[in-house]
Amino acid sequence: MRDQLEALEELSHIDARLVELGRELDRIPGRMKDLDAEFETLRNLLERERELLKGAEEWDQQTERELRIQEELLGKSRGKQASARNERELNAAQREVEEIRKAMSEKEAERVQVLDAISERRKSIAQHEADIAELETQVGMAEAEAKQQGLGVEAERAKWIEQRQQIEKKLRPRVLKLYEHVRSSRPNAVVEVLHETCQGCNMQIPPQTYIEVQRMEKIYQCPYCSRIFYFAYAKKEASQACE
Repeated sequence: MRDQLEALEELSHIDARLVELGRELDRIPGRMKDLDAEFETLRNLLERERELLKGAEEWDQQTERELRIQEELLGKSRGKQASARNERELNAAQREVEEIRKAMSEKEAERVQVLDAISERRKSIAQHEADIAELETQVGMAEAEAKQQGLGVEAERAKWIEQRQQIEKKLRPRVLKLYEHVRSSRPNAVVEVLHETCQGCNMQIPPQTYIEVQRMEKIYQCPYCSRIFYFAYAKKEASQACE
């Protein structure tokens, strides 16, 4: 039975490694998903800024047209002022000139602020375009790296699966069936027992059971978690005896 327990212990290590490799494969798409999400966020932000820039530029164009109209009105009011025939007409023309000048001054002040905002928005867009270009490069590199990493993990998995198949051939059908049954609820189905304590659930077992486990003459399971016991020192002692 010692050979069966040693094979079970080795099979348990192989399965643990296969679980790790499976998790590693699962993490690869997650990393790419994070990069894609970051790329989508930047792209949406850039699109929003372009829309805001377009709106500001349209406002500026409209304001420029309004200022030209105001200029024409100002010219006409000045003409009225020059051709005034009496004081009443002169005062009315002067009020028109002042009102037009005031409106133009306010509109020009607003336009200065908008032009400043347009300038800042263009700088921001240029920066985000650069960020997106850089991120696209990173995504491309990450995709290539992820593909290479995935191939490496798959190759290692194939190696461990082949080793597992070889170990399975050493096990008796009922022993393998017991192992798979325990493993279905306890991934680490085979554990050491040290100092009368199960290393799977940390529960203490009876002294007599501990002594029998050390002999490795039959399969013992933890009465609390059902894991299969393995006594590592027995393997070391057997190795030393052969030297």
